[in-house]
Amino acid sequence: MLELAHTISERSARLEGALKGKDLPLPSFAADAPTPDFIPDDEPELRGWRDEIWAATQQLHDLVSGVKTAWVDMTMLETINEYNIWQCVPLEGTASYASISEKAGLDEDKCRRILRYAMTNHVFHEPEPEQVAHTAISAMLVKEQGARDFGGHCLEELHYGTASQVKAMKKWPGSVHPGETGNSLGLGVDGKTIFEFFGMEPWRAQRFGGAMGFLGSSGTNLAPEIEVARGYPWQSLGKAKVVDCGGSRGHVSVAIANVAPDLSFVIQDLPEVVSQAEAHPPDGLKERFQYQAHDFFKPQPIKDADVYFFRRIFHDWPDESCLQILENLVPNMKAGSRIIMDETILPAPGDSSATYYEHKVGRTLDMQMLVAANSRERTLQDWQKLFVKGGNEKLSFERGEKSILAWVKKG
Repeated sequence: MLELAHTISERSARLEGALKGKDLPLPSFAADAPTPDFIPDDEPELRGWRDEIWAATQQLHDLVSGVKTAWVDMTMLETINEYNIWQCVPLEGTASYASISEKAGLDEDKCRRILRYAMTNHVFHEPEPEQVAHTAISAMLVKEQGARDFGGHCLEELHYGTASQVKAMKKWPGSVHPGETGNSLGLGVDGKTIFEFFGMEPWRAQRFGGAMGFLGSSGTNLAPEIEVARGYPWQSLGKAKVVDCGGSRGHVSVAIANVAPDLSFVIQDLPEVVSQAEAHPPDGLKERFQYQAHDFFKPQPIKDADVYFFRRIFHDWPDESCLQILENLVPNMKAGSRIIMDETILPAPGDSSATYYEHKVGRTLDMQMLVAANSRERTLQDWQKLFVKGGNEKLSFERGEKSILAWVKKG
């Protein structure tokens, strides 16, 4: 415990000193604190220290915690999300419990008890008796639509799926079918994939797109878009055509377009997603973006592209489905064209070159993919084996930076 405490103290001193030296704000629970993060993307050393602090505090917390309260946390957050309590408190000033319960349509006693529990997690605070005000965490949910989308997705689709995962494994032992999951069981759509479920309720597909945009945005520390733009020499491709496969609203392609002005983009996704993307084209980049409805389990219709870009697509599917995606793509690629992807690369078990944070986040994402789609995150060796098989040995491997991997089609 003392070693962990020393790490926390030493790295915290470094980080606070650096933040003050660069005139950057210190982290705070105040409602006007910087969100969703207090460290800019272009400060990798500071972000590294922050990750070390996170890892050490997480381990120290787990050592001394005793009884866990995660299930209570989920009940509290689900209630606040379902009743939209975020919006019932002004960003400046306070609201009474009576006012909040009336606006939310929630019994006042339950509202008070749930919010007072939330306050132990720094979600809202009570600056004076019976008056509720925002903290940085709760204020972010008011300010950031993407944060609300991500929270709603986690608290509904993923939460219901996690609660049903054991039942799903007992009902479908050994299954890797993407429709036989905790998610499909928990949401009452046995046999349907999460994406088929989104097709049944388009507003959920729209929310999922917003959630993915939030995860890729600056400051979330989960593969921000800027890292994708920096992780490969996009400018060296010249006047190239990039097909963003399963690209949602094209938010990652926008980041790439900003660093590589000669690239043009075709955003492909399912019809309901593409219609949303077309309605909100990126400012100043409209002439470089086109949109096309396409299911990547069917033959790729664009055969003259220079790059087929996949961001967090293959991790949504078990190996058999990934091979099907490649079988519908690789034969339609021209020689010299590339598959470039941004995916989590799991550190191998026992890999001491990876931090505790990298192991923890990677394995957390792997569990999320198990629950949602019977899919998985993969190690570098896993990725290479998958693409050798799926590419029928017609692809040569390139390594980008961090989470970027690429394959070039041989002539």
